Amino acid sequence: MRADGIAGDTEVRFLDPLVGDCWERAFHHAGENGLFERLLTVYNKVPGGKCSGCTACCAESVSTFFVEWLRIRDFLVKGGRWAEALRRAEAFAFDELARPMKCPMLEADGRCMIYEVRPLTCRIFGHLQAADYGRNLKAVLKANRRAADQILKHHGVVLPTAVVEKAIPYCESFISEAPMSSGERDALFDDLFSMDSRFLMAGLLEPDQIQLGLVDWFAMVRLEPEALAEERLRRAAAGSSGNAAAAETLD
Repeated sequence: MRADGIAGDTEVRFLDPLVGDCWERAFHHAGENGLFERLLTVYNKVPGGKCSGCTACCAESVSTFFVEWLRIRDFLVKGGRWAEALRRAEAFAFDELARPMKCPMLEADGRCMIYEVRPLTCRIFGHLQAADYGRNLKAVLKANRRAADQILKHHGVVLPTAVVEKAIPYCESFISEAPMSSGERDALFDDLFSMDSRFLMAGLLEPDQIQLGLVDWFAMVRLEPEALAEERLRRAAAGSSGNAAAAETLD
């Protein structure tokens, strides 16, 4: 493994082989217990809609349940794009705190690499009513600021404002066949939480792994957690310093 944490060969090896083994057992557990069928049932409850394809919403590492991750990984492996997706996600992981970025699964032509198996978070975007979306956005920004305060307190790193205050605006162009309330949205997420609880009870998932970001699942494959955290903070500090220097120059 190179100093940047990315393996130099084309074969994807797990930093901890036990993770790969656990995921394989979890995949079979999901199949044997009908969890993938249940997942599709939840997805089918999302109303239809018309998207302009502007990709404005494809701008973060979206929350992804374990049952969704297993299906995404299987899709990429079978499609021969697992190694490519892994490299993209790793690059995103290193710079996640340093600068705003598009989702690493977004292709240059605006298509999604995992569109067929995209997470629920992606599927419901645009369906929420404007008022509910606004309240959710305020909660997200509040959590971002709280996290930034903790990073400053414990690590002395000031995160770039563009990262902390990053906000995906409400989509005015998306046409939903049946706009959803927050309660309807939460009910779908509760269904997925219930599915992930099955893995938890089977010893195939840790409590702190419930609803991780999509990129976090990729990062488990071959990036050492502590080294990744340190590199993220280092790049965030460098980005923040660069922004401050640029501001002083403009003044």
